[in-house]
Amino acid sequence: MPTIAIVDGIRIVIFFNDHDPPHFHAILGETSLRMSIASGTVMGDRGPASMERKLGRWLDEHRDEMMLAWKAVRAGQRPQGIE
Repeated sequence: MPTIAIVDGIRIVIFFNDHDPPHFHAILGETSLRMSIASGTVMGDRGPASMERKLGRWLDEHRDEMMLAWKAVRAGQRPQGIE
C-alpha cells in the first residue's frame, strides 16, 4: 500500500488490487476512512468532520494526480508521491 501523500499528519494510501470505484484510504492514528477520488464522498465509516473537510479541500486540488496514482497502483506500479 503505497503512501501517496501526508496531509497534516493524515496518511493517504491506495492499496494494490483494491476494488472500484477509485478511492483512497486516509489514516490518522486509529482513525481511517475511505474517500471517492471522483466525488470526494466518504465511503463507509465516517471520520471526524474536520478530517473529512481537510481531505475534501486537499482532494479538490489534487484530484487529477490522485486519479493517475490510482491507475498506476491498479497497474501494479508505484505512483509518484504528491506534495
